[in-house]
Amino acid sequence: MKKTVLQIAICCLGLLLCLACVACGPSVPTITQATLGAGATEDDAAAHASTQFTTDTAKIYCLWKAEGIKTSTPVRGVWIAEDSGGVAPPNYKIDEASVTISSSSSGNFNLSKPTAGFPAGKYRLEIYFGPTLTKTIPFTVKAN
Repeated sequence: MKKTVLQIAICCLGLLLCLACVACGPSVPTITQATLGAGATEDDAAAHASTQFTTDTAKIYCLWKAEGIKTSTPVRGVWIAEDSGGVAPPNYKIDEASVTISSSSSGNFNLSKPTAGFPAGKYRLEIYFGPTLTKTIPFTVKAN
């Protein structure tokens, strides 16, 4: 009887140790916050946060925060026009920018208004950690 209780106790202890190892293991890098806006504040917050913009918006910003990301990880933002009403082909890559994570696990990407203004339509920003797509943020541009 004592031997059986001891075996069960050892099995339970082993199971707890396995669970603890899994919980403490390497975390998967994730975007914990990504906010679009028509501006940015000094404390890295989105000003005029929105997912809807007008064709005359001067610049669209995305401010993001991440967890589990290692320093020197390349982070890439890709601005895509999904459907611009025929102005550009579907899923057209407008612009791309990259940053490398230093001591901070936050950053921003921005997209300036074209000379003739943003075409009305559906857009998205894709954020990649290295080659891995980590977050997609859809937004729309409406006529004034």
